[in-house]
Amino acid sequence: MEVLSVPMVMTVVFVLLEALKSAFNREWFNRIIPILALVFGAGLGVLAFYFAPSIIPAENVLTAVILGAMSGWSATGADQVIKQLTKRKYKAMKKISEMTEDEVRDYALQLEGERAINSQAIADKDNEIAELKGLNLDLQKRNRALFIQVEQQPTPAPADPQPPVDTVESIEDTVKNKLFKEIIK
Repeated sequence: MEVLSVPMVMTVVFVLLEALKSAFNREWFNRIIPILALVFGAGLGVLAFYFAPSIIPAENVLTAVILGAMSGWSATGADQVIKQLTKRKYKAMKKISEMTEDEVRDYALQLEGERAINSQAIADKDNEIAELKGLNLDLQKRNRALFIQVEQQPTPAPADPQPPVDTVESIEDTVKNKLFKEIIK
């Protein structure tokens, strides 16, 4: 039972605060909710310590107050988690409920326009993708045609072998012969 003490106190404080928020829907009340959660949790800790000691694992009243206060304060965190998870939907519902008929109509037209723009953007991207796929297929066809042309061309005959490159010795002999001929003249 001691394991359930924090969730039990948190749940009781959460339900109590939700009931009070419904009753006092004012800005000043929303500011004091964390303090109220702390006080209600501490009060529940003291009540559990005296009337149901098996619920709160505390050896003295101070420990029961601290454990209850922290459990109650965790209800504020739970409330914020729920609020953040439903924030967008709640905001839209609240906004529409506060609008006049003309404003609701304008808002609906704005949403339809955004949807149309998004639909057009998606259609444009789909067209681009289709066009790129078509270009890819064209390139594949051209590559196949070029490959077939290359395969069908006759292979050229090997070129004549190059004459051997003169070596240093043959160049020296040529130079000597030329010099010898000039001297003889």
